Amino acid sequence: MNSLQLAWENTFWLIIINLIFSRGLFMLFPAYVNARFSPIPKVNHYNKLNVVVFVLIAVYSLFMPFSANKIYIIAGVLSFAIGLSLMIAGIFWFAINEPDRLVQGGIYKIMRHPVYIGTYFQIFGVAIISQSIIIMIFLIFHIIFQHKIILQEEIDLENTYGNSYKRYKQKVKAYMFF
Repeated sequence: MNSLQLAWENTFWLIIINLIFSRGLFMLFPAYVNARFSPIPKVNHYNKLNVVVFVLIAVYSLFMPFSANKIYIIAGVLSFAIGLSLMIAGIFWFAINEPDRLVQGGIYKIMRHPVYIGTYFQIFGVAIISQSIIIMIFLIFHIIFQHKIILQEEIDLENTYGNSYKRYKQKVKAYMFF
C-alpha cells in the first residue's frame, strides 16, 4: 500500500479540507474576518488550548482509517458536509458585512455561532467515519474550550453593541436549538 492510498483511506484528509476552507476563507477576507476576533486575553488563552486540541485531532486522524461500514461513512460524511457548510456560511456572512457592524443576516438569523457549530459537526463526522472514541473525547474538549471562548466573546459583544446585541441574543439561539 503506497502512502497516497494510505492517506486517502484515513480521515486526515477531512481535517485538511476543514483547514483549507476555514483558513483559506480567513485569508481571502482578512480585513473583515480578523477584525472580528476578540482581543480579550482570556479568549486568546482558550483559543491556544483549542488549537492544541485541534492539532491533536489532526495528528490522530492520520492513524484512523475509514470505517468498513457504509452507514458510518455516509453518516460521517453527511455530518462533515453539514459542518463545512455552516462554517463557510458563517465566515461568508462575516466577510460581506462591515467589520464594525453586528452580523444578524443569513445564517446568523438561525444561530449566533455557526462557525463553531460547523467545526463540531465536522469533527463529529470524522469520529463517526473512524468510529474513534479518542476523537470523540477530543471533540468534547474542543467543545468545552470553544464554549469558554463563546462566553467571553459574548461579553465583549454586549460591551461593544449594547442593547442591540442583547435583543439579538434574545431572538437567536447560540447553538441553533438552545
